[in-house]
Amino acid sequence: MALSPAVAFSSGETATHLYQIAQEAITNAVRHGSATEIEIAIQCEDGFCELRISDNGAGFDPRDRESLGSGMRSMGYRASVIGGRMSIVSGAHRGTIVSCIVPDP
Repeated sequence: MALSPAVAFSSGETATHLYQIAQEAITNAVRHGSATEIEIAIQCEDGFCELRISDNGAGFDPRDRESLGSGMRSMGYRASVIGGRMSIVSGAHRGTIVSCIVPDP
C-alpha cells in the first residue's frame, strides 16, 4: 500500500465512497480475477486525488457489458456522487487497474 504524505479528506462522504470503491475493486480482483497481488495507492496533486487499485489477476474486457456486474456499476456511481470519474483498464491475462480521480477535498 502506498500513501502520499498527509492524505486527509475533509469530507467523510468522499473518504467513505473511496473506501467502498477500493473494497469492491479488491473483492473483484480476488473473487473474479484470482489475483495474488494487489496494489493500492492514493496520490494527491494539482487539485485532484487519485485512488488506484491494480492487480495481477486474470483481467477481462471492460467493453463487454456482461462482464460489468453490479459492483462495477456501483463503483462508477460512487465516483460520480463525489464529483469523480472512474476508469478501468484490463485485458485477458493482464490484470486490472481501477482508477478513481476526485477533486482534492
